[in-house]
Amino acid sequence: SYPKKFIKGVGIDLGGGAGIISSTIALSNKVKKIYCNEIVENAIKYCHPIVKKKILKKKSNKVISVVGNFNDLQFKKNKFDFAIIWDSFHHSSAPVTTLKQIKRVLKKNSYLFIIDRAHNNDTPKKEINRSLNHTYDLEFKKKNYFPLTKKITRKMNGEREYKFNQLEKFFKKANFKIMDLKILCADRKMKKNDIGIRENFVKYELGGFFKRKVIYSLKNI
Repeated sequence: SYPKKFIKGVGIDLGGGAGIISSTIALSNKVKKIYCNEIVENAIKYCHPIVKKKILKKKSNKVISVVGNFNDLQFKKNKFDFAIIWDSFHHSSAPVTTLKQIKRVLKKNSYLFIIDRAHNNDTPKKEINRSLNHTYDLEFKKKNYFPLTKKITRKMNGEREYKFNQLEKFFKKANFKIMDLKILCADRKMKKNDIGIRENFVKYELGGFFKRKVIYSLKNI
């Protein structure tokens, strides 16, 4: 598969959160090191040391933690052999800007892998708004350290909902070519995608608000 073949050398994980994805990728002998770029400084300060040591043990130095915004990457041009965004791209308020920043720091003909969610193209605006206005329950706020007495919606938490055709337009504008697309789904009752892609059903939780993940393999052309 594309990820297995092209995840090697020096990479970057955009919106890397607690560092779990970066550390797991760094287990590969093909990966020299990976920069975990995360905007939340406390995630890097408190989570990364624990996560890296737990997963990588003596090789924890393979993950380099960096505080940064993926719309303003502080790296030299053509630095990375691959890039990955796992469940973070939908947080971008300027997707094309995000992609162009990644393109700048990626080497020519290298790959960007986006694992995220996407709505069907026929999804009405009413449904998009409904999902964005979903209010977090008390249990969710406790787990995520949100103020318990404050009403917090998904939109207030920086969530955004993009459709398949919107994502494709973003990729085209930033001059990335879709080389492969896979879809994982954890709910057989869910309405199938309307772009004609076969869905691979899984028995494990995919996490997040949506029970379907799309995996884009994008070539920097």
